[in-house]
This record gives sequence, C-alpha cells and structure tokens, in this order.
Amino acid sequence: MAGTIESELGQMSLSFEKSAQGLLTVTSKESFKFLNGQYLKVLVKPTKRLSMLLNVDRELVAIFSNFSDQQARTVSIALHRRYLEKLEHWVKRV
Repeated sequence: MAGTIESELGQMSLSFEKSAQGLLTVTSKESFKFLNGQYLKVLVKPTKRLSMLLNVDRELVAIFSNFSDQQARTVSIALHRRYLEKLEHWVKRV
C-alpha cells in the first residue's frame, strides 16, 4: 500500500539528507500545498569545501514535489509561495 504524498516526500527528503551527509546540513524544512501540488522545501547549508567547489556562499534549496517532472515554475512556486497564495485567494474571490 502506497503512503500519503506527504510521507513519500518526507522519505525522499530523508534519503537526500542521508546521501548528502558530510556535504551539507539541513537548516529548515517547509511542507505546503499549492493548487494541485504538494511540496517540500528544504534549505541546506553546504560545507566549506562544497561551497568552494560550487562557488556559493549561501544556503541552497532542495525542492521535492508530487510531480514526476520538475519545471522552472515548480521552483518559482516554492520560492514565492506566500505571494502566490495571496494571489490564489484573490482570484477565488473574484
């Protein structure tokens, strides 16, 4: 029996964390629904060595969703969710 979408996303996140152990540290997780999608946004802080290799000095975002195909709008929704929720609420009222 398949688990819920939320538990499947959680399992993917745990698998990601285990695979990336020693390369990065999870700093926060946020699960949310938007329109027909279920999302899990994970912010990670790379180690000093990985930061140098990737040439980044900030946190990175890992996005998990219930879609089999990730597109640019998936990232946009995860990063700008609060704005889009207000817009969705406004559209429903009209």
